Amino acid sequence: MTEICRDILRLICRQLLQRGYSHSPVRALSCASSARGFTDRRRTGICGLRPGIVAQRLAERRSRDRGRGVTMRKLLIAAAGLALAMGGAASAADMRLKAPAPPAPIYSWTGCYVGGGLGYGLFDLQHDTVGEPPGDPAAPFSGTLDTGGRGWVGVVSAGCDVQLAGNWLIGAFADFDWTNIRGQHAFNCPSTPFCPELPLTNVGEIRQRWAWGVGARLGYIVVPQFMTYFSAGFTGSRFSQVNLLSNPDDNGAFGLFTGAIIPEQTFNGYFIGGGTEYAIGWLPGLFWKTEYRFSDFRTKNISVLCIAPSSVGCDGATGPLGAVDRIHPYVQTIWTELVWRFNWAGAGRPY
Repeated sequence: MTEICRDILRLICRQLLQRGYSHSPVRALSCASSARGFTDRRRTGICGLRPGIVAQRLAERRSRDRGRGVTMRKLLIAAAGLALAMGGAASAADMRLKAPAPPAPIYSWTGCYVGGGLGYGLFDLQHDTVGEPPGDPAAPFSGTLDTGGRGWVGVVSAGCDVQLAGNWLIGAFADFDWTNIRGQHAFNCPSTPFCPELPLTNVGEIRQRWAWGVGARLGYIVVPQFMTYFSAGFTGSRFSQVNLLSNPDDNGAFGLFTGAIIPEQTFNGYFIGGGTEYAIGWLPGLFWKTEYRFSDFRTKNISVLCIAPSSVGCDGATGPLGAVDRIHPYVQTIWTELVWRFNWAGAGRPY
């Protein structure tokens, strides 16, 4: 600061000398001040200048030298303004520098995870009755029936993801579902050579026991902690055995076991779906995932079997009845689960 003030005062002295003020009291005062130093601003003013003395001497000199056309007021104002600016810069330099704000955390979705949760599901079974050889299995002799069920789903999953350049992500996964989706299943069998022993209409409960899926997904990271994705893959599911009961018929029998069953079967097919994942902020690595899935299973021909004699059905002989239930299942599920990512680079941990 001392060097800055000296430079300012030397400039003022030089201007005064050029204008002929070789005996100016301002020059004497400023030169004397620059020799003494500028450590006490309260006593000497800005840069060692005593404003009262300087103003008084300048006023006296101006009254004597008005004819010279020199405007000392402009010179004094310019010098004072420059001194104030330098003083402000020095004060700012003395302030403690603030530490720069820490960089925002960078999150990576690359890594593996496990999860588990609960949900709800629906199935729809489209089926009809066809004959078993030596009949014509391709010619149904009953109209197409559409039956369904609903219930809860429990799921566990595992997978790995790779975050690509930008906000895209690809991954592979597998999951397993314990299901209790159940509903009524109907089997129509007109009195034909294929199933002469059963009533016209037979019903029973059917339940989806479990399902599995393996597939891939393509995701888009909307914000660092939130992703939406599309998934597709292969799936399989197990449906329970159906014990066929009689419905009202000509003799009024109702709800009696016919002795016939539709054996439990495993169906295979494909699925498509989509969902979202969201990072739960209070625990790095913990995510909340919600997914919808539509599964389409291949049609399967299932022989109806007699396993016991019945007064309203099988006459005592066991084995294939002669009719086939041709079933095409569709399943829709939606669930939510908690997911733990092993190497989530969250909470300010860059990757």
